[in-house]
Amino acid sequence: MTGAARWLACVAIGLTLSPGCTGCRKSAAEEAAETTARLSPTKEQAKLWQDAADNGSPGLERVPIAQQPVQERRPSPPVTSTPVPPQRITIPPRVVNAIRVVEFPAEPSKGYEGPATVVSTSGDEIRLDLGAKRFLTILARAGKNPIKVVNGEVVNVAYASHIDPLFQDVVIGIRTSAGAGIVEVVRAGPKPISVEIPLFNFSAQQLGTEPTSRIQISGPNLAARELSPGEMVDVGSYTVFIVGSAGVEKGANVAQIDETPYALNVMVWKAP
Repeated sequence: MTGAARWLACVAIGLTLSPGCTGCRKSAAEEAAETTARLSPTKEQAKLWQDAADNGSPGLERVPIAQQPVQERRPSPPVTSTPVPPQRITIPPRVVNAIRVVEFPAEPSKGYEGPATVVSTSGDEIRLDLGAKRFLTILARAGKNPIKVVNGEVVNVAYASHIDPLFQDVVIGIRTSAGAGIVEVVRAGPKPISVEIPLFNFSAQQLGTEPTSRIQISGPNLAARELSPGEMVDVGSYTVFIVGSAGVEKGANVAQIDETPYALNVMVWKAP
């Protein structure tokens, strides 16, 4: 073959392998574009990638070639949740004195103070019949021990549960004919608190407006005395504990406080 013939043959081979010819071999980028078209999640994306592969779109050679095939995304299985069962109300073993409601009576916002019949008892738990088809179940402990009662025994009970944005009054108490029992009172309102402590026949009141103001306790058989928030004292045969007291810091504008600014929490007990 002459030199010219060899040159023409080379030109012919070059034209045969040029990008625009029919039957040319696809480049790696074009094959990658076809693969992407097959795995595209929508028909519109698949068509765009296939057109790019068929027409040798400019810049296609710069598209990175995946080293591993793209896996079709599959929807994750639905997530199921298991509801957490209600946690049983208890008094922790190390707590010395406490009273808590386990089951509220019918018409829970309707208070009650008077005799109640013990329906059942187990450990700290006492179920009480208030009458009128109203039953109250409580946990009660004083001096590390449950309040000792028996089925059918009549005890004195105090109960209130009134809560709204401007006033809260929560009372829960039990006292046996032998005198053992416990009561807790929580009251909050727009002015300094004064509250009667049921079952033990005395009162408690905040003497000032500030959080550190002292609390006075007094009653028919109790000489007036002042206590500080957090203080605990023995008064005759029973114990008084000022659990907490809230007030307004000096200089604060009470009118600008949205919630109830004053609160008093008192607990009284006589161990069995």
